[in-house]
Amino acid sequence: MNSSKAIELNLKRQELIALVLISLSIAVLMWYYRGNLRDASAYLTWGKSVLQNDNPYELYSSRSGSFGPVVISLLLLAVPGFLQTVLVQTLSFLSVGMVIQTFFASQSRVAKLVIYLFAIWSSPFRENLATNQISIIVIGILCVGVWIFQKYRGDWKFELLAASFLAVSLDLKPHLVLFFLFYFIVRHQAARLAVFGFSVLFLTHGSINIAQGQILELSWLDQLSNLNHLAKAGNLNDSVSFWPLALKTSLDPQLLYFVSTLLVITLFLLLLRIAKEPCAEAKGIALSFLIPSVSLYFHFYDLAILAILAVGVILQKQRNFLQIACFSFILLPLEYQSIRNLILFGLLTTFFGLYRSNVRKAIPVVVAGGITGMFFRITSNALSLNERDTQVFMVSLSTLMITALIFHALKNGSVISVSRSKKGE
Repeated sequence: MNSSKAIELNLKRQELIALVLISLSIAVLMWYYRGNLRDASAYLTWGKSVLQNDNPYELYSSRSGSFGPVVISLLLLAVPGFLQTVLVQTLSFLSVGMVIQTFFASQSRVAKLVIYLFAIWSSPFRENLATNQISIIVIGILCVGVWIFQKYRGDWKFELLAASFLAVSLDLKPHLVLFFLFYFIVRHQAARLAVFGFSVLFLTHGSINIAQGQILELSWLDQLSNLNHLAKAGNLNDSVSFWPLALKTSLDPQLLYFVSTLLVITLFLLLLRIAKEPCAEAKGIALSFLIPSVSLYFHFYDLAILAILAVGVILQKQRNFLQIACFSFILLPLEYQSIRNLILFGLLTTFFGLYRSNVRKAIPVVVAGGITGMFFRITSNALSLNERDTQVFMVSLSTLMITALIFHALKNGSVISVSRSKKGE
């Protein structure tokens, strides 16, 4: 009894420490990344234009559907202008929690809190805060839909609600969530969910088209066609996937476009095969979020979901040098020239080493983190990379290391899963 009480007290102490650190971290991050709406303002503008019966595809370079931005716009318009940035950041932090609750449902409360602590300090998530992007919010909306469906499967009203959340996420960032939705529907044989989701999109888009007296999807397709043309020509200047590095060689941009498309299709077919395998859920989840990173259109903040999955795997599995180096890349700030940021990076790496370890075991972690930071800095300086190329280099290395880490760790058992329905499947 005394032993069980001691364990319980120790868990409560760990939980309290984690909650305090999380609270301080959120306060520091929200203060540091305070400012204007930046990227989120685009969704506000697109949504307002739809509400004003204007065509967002003719006025702006909108790449989302017509319905999703309306939801974001209504959320932002519900609060005063000076609180809009705070709302976006708050939703970002809540979304990280929703991701962990959805994909690490079997972990203890303390484990979830520790995953959350390191996830919000990951560089891809902080890029969401720095740019006020909604990528992690979109994933959070997706996870809300998945959670509702899993918890209340069989009740058509809740399934319709779940489908509405999934439809919003798909309409906002199709390239980011489409593959996971295909995987989830096939694996869980959720045909009715798919029908509900399609119906929500059909009714909302149809209502907007009727109100405007025009078919906005035709203008949307024109925008996507132009994006596709830019991809073929190698002129996607806002994309930071690893393909821009290949464009620095003498390779034909159209050849890279073909290779990228072929790779996406191949991985998608593999995903559908994995969806039917009984013990491959973790691989399917990881692969579904990995596929967008091999396309020509990808950004550093889109990597946040993979970073969260990787942090969860690292913290729950036996740690080796590769995992520690990968973790260091996830934390490594893009502003690596800043002494302040490097000190912060060192503190986070040290704290990671001390997590469930003694001081002696923490030393290799700190060394690995230092080597990782030095390697990135020396290499990027040697290549004379500009700001965008530095992001491309960072995303490329991070994606490769996260991929290797997750799939290597999954060989020894899964810690990633979708919470199961209480009513069965």
